[in-house]
Amino acid sequence: MMVGACLLFSVVFLVGLVCSQPSPPPVNFKRVDLISFNPEAVCNDGSSAVYYYRAGSGSGSRIWTLYLEGGGLCWDKVSCESRWQYSSHFMTSTQLPLVLNDTTMSPDVNHWGINSSNKTANPHFYNANQVYIWYCTSDMWAGNTKTAAVDSWVFRGKVVVESVVQHLAKTQSISEAEYVLLTGFSAGGMGVLHNADFVGDLVHTVAPNATYKAFVDSGWLLDLPYYDQNYISPRLQMQTAYKNFNIQSDVDCMNVFAPSGEQWRCTFADQVVPFIRSPLFVAGYQYDIPFLGNVSPPPFNATMGESAYIFRGTYLMQSSSLPYQFAPNCYCHGVQSYDTRWNVILINGMSASSSVWSFLMGQTPSGMRNIDSCKDLGCNPTCSCVWPY
Repeated sequence: MMVGACLLFSVVFLVGLVCSQPSPPPVNFKRVDLISFNPEAVCNDGSSAVYYYRAGSGSGSRIWTLYLEGGGLCWDKVSCESRWQYSSHFMTSTQLPLVLNDTTMSPDVNHWGINSSNKTANPHFYNANQVYIWYCTSDMWAGNTKTAAVDSWVFRGKVVVESVVQHLAKTQSISEAEYVLLTGFSAGGMGVLHNADFVGDLVHTVAPNATYKAFVDSGWLLDLPYYDQNYISPRLQMQTAYKNFNIQSDVDCMNVFAPSGEQWRCTFADQVVPFIRSPLFVAGYQYDIPFLGNVSPPPFNATMGESAYIFRGTYLMQSSSLPYQFAPNCYCHGVQSYDTRWNVILINGMSASSSVWSFLMGQTPSGMRNIDSCKDLGCNPTCSCVWPY
């Protein structure tokens, strides 16, 4: 019997905020409900889609980060029912707070990284205009169902993304932006791949002079079977999600695969990335925990080790032509969303924070590939990951 509750990103892990020194309370993110702006911008259960906004200041007043939250996905009746039972906050907005800060964020997202207002933890983006888009559509930010698709749930991640940018254009100063970075972690990183050019076109409509770029964090899904054969394979998950949720990935990629009816292939990074026009930075660990599929913490047995090494080799091969990449040799998941990683894990003396800033500012036009070359698992001494994440 296939396991339905603990598949790709389906388990919620509790992560605590850890800082090297006490941090001042962050400036609150204020909640914005979208349903009155666009009645189609809703969560799985029909409640309003939500984003949180914190205004920039000083040197960051013309810089915008649009953050797509991660949190897994479901793809059919069984997996969505399991998700509702164990992770309903990723399917509804009914219990979300009016503001986000250290005390109101739910335990599984009690971390900040690129969304932090603390200059030590987030030295480059701490004072930017920060938009935290809550994930409650379970569809990698790419679904576009018009009616209930699985039981009574709807999947409108694509609509939510579009509505956020349009709402910001009407209510905030994004039209005056000099730099806009679309970013996301895990399922949010996959959402960046599906929406990079889509959002880029929207941004350039409202802010034609802005420099727009995209940053994918831990969203490089591989079309490989999992180590644990009880897990439903990524391919079957993506095929089913595409069919059930009307997944809308990059339009150029989908047009190429349309004649064969294989548009689902655009849910995999190696297939969609060649079609993305927007400048793209990709961060991901050489051993990415949830993508491996129920591989226990090290030390690995021989079979686990072989599966993990195949993952590492395939990921590095598929991403070898990327001009901008940050790939530490750690056993982990998520770079930008944790204070203990975003500005702490180093490759060649560079953090992900500094690398992404350099990328956005155009300081390295010929590219920047920071890839750990050591081969032993977790050989980067600055890895700061604690199992299970």
